Amino acid sequence: MTIFNENGVSVSETAVSIPGQPIRIADIRAVRTASDKNRVVLPISISVVGLILLVIGFIRSSGPFWVPGLMLVVVGWLAWWTQDAKHRLYVDTISKGEIDALVSADLAFLERVAAAIDTARAAK
Repeated sequence: MTIFNENGVSVSETAVSIPGQPIRIADIRAVRTASDKNRVVLPISISVVGLILLVIGFIRSSGPFWVPGLMLVVVGWLAWWTQDAKHRLYVDTISKGEIDALVSADLAFLERVAAAIDTARAAK
């Protein structure tokens, strides 16, 4: 009987089928989700360089400084704003140890998968 079937991931009472990685329920010890941190160094660095050029351009009344400065500030902001948060589902197995089973931008989806795996483990 299938407990969960969504986005190519299915969980039954005996196995978890993740594309490229079938895992037996009897082999699973624990399941956890984790979120990667957003990278801040590059977007902030780009924005700081842009702000410096922007200030120099306004002090010197020089377009060749403030135009690229404004562009770099916008690029730094866009680099920060468009970062996709990545969430990971880790499965601790008896035979392979902890494996990175699934990566998604949707944390709720990974939590549903983890809950389905826990339900299947409890039914065993």
